[in-house]
Amino acid sequence: MNKTTQDLLYRKYGNKINLIPVNSGKDKEIYIVETHKNHFIILITKKKSLTRRYRFLLSNNLQKNLASQGFSAPDVIDMFKFNKNKIAACHTYIDGNKIENLNNNTAYQIGKTIAEFHLCASQPQKKYFRISPQYWLCAMIRSANSFFRNLRFKITSPQWRNLPQGICHWDLNLSNFIFCKNKIYLIDYDRQRHWAFVDELQRFIKSGKNCDYIEDILNGYNSVRQLNPLEQKYLKHRLSCSDCFYLQNLWNILANKESTSFPK
Repeated sequence: MNKTTQDLLYRKYGNKINLIPVNSGKDKEIYIVETHKNHFIILITKKKSLTRRYRFLLSNNLQKNLASQGFSAPDVIDMFKFNKNKIAACHTYIDGNKIENLNNNTAYQIGKTIAEFHLCASQPQKKYFRISPQYWLCAMIRSANSFFRNLRFKITSPQWRNLPQGICHWDLNLSNFIFCKNKIYLIDYDRQRHWAFVDELQRFIKSGKNCDYIEDILNGYNSVRQLNPLEQKYLKHRLSCSDCFYLQNLWNILANKESTSFPK
């Protein structure tokens, strides 16, 4: 951390703080800030582009909305500028452990968490942080990309055009789930996009060894947000066409049938 950054944090949080570097990716730096009162997480953008800063603002606004609705996401306490090219956000600190391996109970809880996220993210979003007029072009480009992506999907796959859509996390992997005090928190919303909920769910199921716990994930998801018949059909189609051919019980799980074979 350079001296300018350190001085700004000292002015904002007081001299009696301890700064612990956590991660430094290509997009942002992450620090734990320890004070005599509490712990916080500071995220600082590294890239100077307007697009990156706009995406950072959107992700923090979504996270603030989720926390205000009672979803298990770190709350955004504050956002502030470092200079003309960098902005930072202060999040509540979640003192937990990242989930490395699944078991039946954890898979069920993660399924519930994904469904709760989809329900909360589909609600109207409040604007907690002011978005400067300089980002209008970024907003227009993002809206246009979303429109044409959906249009292409509906043209190339008309049978799936009525799938329920909303804000998706789009980076669901075990490293973004934190277990803390018998709750599972979802973090890192930088890649959010507007898309079909069930498509995000099937992407998560197919990643890594999550296929081994498909029944628990789906049961957890359906306990909060019931998949409609079209979503069930899409999920069955996508997974049966993937490398997860050993998922012989998928049709039984979705359709509650005795046969374990996929219908032709």
